[in-house]
Amino acid sequence: MEHLLERISHLRPKIEKEYYASMVNRYSSARNQNTLRTFSYKWQPYAWAAILGFTNNRKRKLEGATDSFGEFGILKGRDGNPTVFKSLLMLVIAKEKNWKEYLLEPQQFLTTIDEYANGGFDWISEKLEEKGEKYFDEFENFLREIENRSDES
Repeated sequence: MEHLLERISHLRPKIEKEYYASMVNRYSSARNQNTLRTFSYKWQPYAWAAILGFTNNRKRKLEGATDSFGEFGILKGRDGNPTVFKSLLMLVIAKEKNWKEYLLEPQQFLTTIDEYANGGFDWISEKLEEKGEKYFDEFENFLREIENRSDES
């Protein structure tokens, strides 16, 4: 696993510009003057969206212009969390039948995570349309959605 981690650390996750502006900047305090402070770093909304995409089985190819918070390796580095980094890779292995082919082309791991993050951002966007644009400004609503998910299982 370590070899794979090193091979994809330098790659840059892609986020559709619309979602980067409306969600990554909104929910990460890395943005100047952000008072929501839901997440401390710009990679965290991406990870949140990816996990939501995986758990809700939402995957969509990226369309149009994209942006990035930096290299994927930031998730395991000084400001990141190696557990999240490895968990996202394990989610790819759990969801994708042809994941072994990705070992030959590690970019496929990241592309798959990007697509699930995109699906997760779609899910978040739908929740905001349904419950109001400030719904996730309250941390309790993050927890409520997890609670609701466990009730549906």
